[in-house]
Amino acid sequence: MKVVYNWLKEFVAVTASPEELASRLALSGTNIGGVENGVHGAIIDAEVTSNRPDCLSHFGIAREVGAIYKLPLNHISPRPAESGPKASEAVKVEIRLTGIVRPLHRTRNSQCKESNPRPHG
Repeated sequence: MKVVYNWLKEFVAVTASPEELASRLALSGTNIGGVENGVHGAIIDAEVTSNRPDCLSHFGIAREVGAIYKLPLNHISPRPAESGPKASEAVKVEIRLTGIVRPLHRTRNSQCKESNPRPHG
């Protein structure tokens, strides 16, 4: 997984250089393929194994870095800024039912029953 060092710093206030951080991650058990420069700065190539799915995101790696350096995590709100019209204003959905005499209702055990059952006999 490619970990952008500058993005990682949004989640944890690490002051170590990307190379030092990669070395510490390697010592903690995360396989590191190397450190390279990219458009957004240094990129750490972390080889996440199947037994560490918690490290499959920048926030997961930030948790690992926080544990190594004993640093708290910065929780960032996942809500992007809203823009444009609301979905309820942009699209109108109308559902029309035709040809149904009695509405059907679904029960907990996923069986359909008529709302006004016919008497047996």
